[in-house]
Amino acid sequence: MLHQDNAGNLVITQNPTLWSIPNKSDYEPLQPESNETVDSDTVQEVTEFLETFFMFYSIATDKELAYYVKNSALPPIGKDYLFSELVHPVFQTKDSQIKVWVTVKYNDEAKKATQFSQYIRTLEKDINWMIVE
Repeated sequence: MLHQDNAGNLVITQNPTLWSIPNKSDYEPLQPESNETVDSDTVQEVTEFLETFFMFYSIATDKELAYYVKNSALPPIGKDYLFSELVHPVFQTKDSQIKVWVTVKYNDEAKKATQFSQYIRTLEKDINWMIVE
């Protein structure tokens, strides 16, 4: 049981007693799927943009990112990763933007390991594609 005193502090007054071993949850989050709201030409354009972006993203500076990212939507990571591939990108139209779920596979040469980074990003096209969120 918890008690909150006048100063707002929480104090444990009694620990719970377990009557049985907790069970594993059967909850499975819904996986996003492409909903065919993005035509194949746009998918190809966005895929090429993302491949180009993620090839240099790991070593890019703030100044370099400004050409591809609005309002610091992605901060620099400053790691010497070698881009390998985009894994199962999912594309959906959101208003006049494209929402992308993607896992990026990098090779970390220093650690001789594979690095997987997951991103959920929103892109829009003005003159070129930009990551806006």
